[in-house]
Amino acid sequence: MSEATNAYLVLLVLIIAIFYGIFKALQMIKLLGKLQYKVGTKYQLVSMAFFSLYAILFAYRWISTVEHREMSYKLQIVLILAGLGVYLVYSICLSYMNGEIRENGIIIGSTAFKWDEIRHFKLTCEDTITIDTNKKSLVNKEGKEVRWRINKKKAHKLREILSQYAEEIK
Repeated sequence: MSEATNAYLVLLVLIIAIFYGIFKALQMIKLLGKLQYKVGTKYQLVSMAFFSLYAILFAYRWISTVEHREMSYKLQIVLILAGLGVYLVYSICLSYMNGEIRENGIIIGSTAFKWDEIRHFKLTCEDTITIDTNKKSLVNKEGKEVRWRINKKKAHKLREILSQYAEEIK
């Protein structure tokens, strides 16, 4: 494969990832209904940028090893900038949706939880809430526990809202 083909493959993967993100966001909005309240979160954009950069470097290394030779310097820069641009848009969209309390549930990180999936919650620190859910995944069959760092100023309002749908453990 030529360097140009490798570059197009990486860009194709990035475009597929952004369309998947848009599809997933639209599904969450449809599932959970209208926005009721927005809770601020901490360190979200930084963590999203870190994982995005990791994904870009992984894709670059994978293609470099398949080809058994390094890409040209210019092509590396173009791919990294294109990848960063796509993932920056994706990260901003996800971070904007994080902490949305909607009619039928809540969005934490990139996961949507319906109100009936939340068993109970606990304020562990003044800026951290632990939410125990019965939402199963492929790895964890018992349910998922989510630690959610929030804005201290909005903790009281969030407790009020969560108390309507789940039991608070003290």
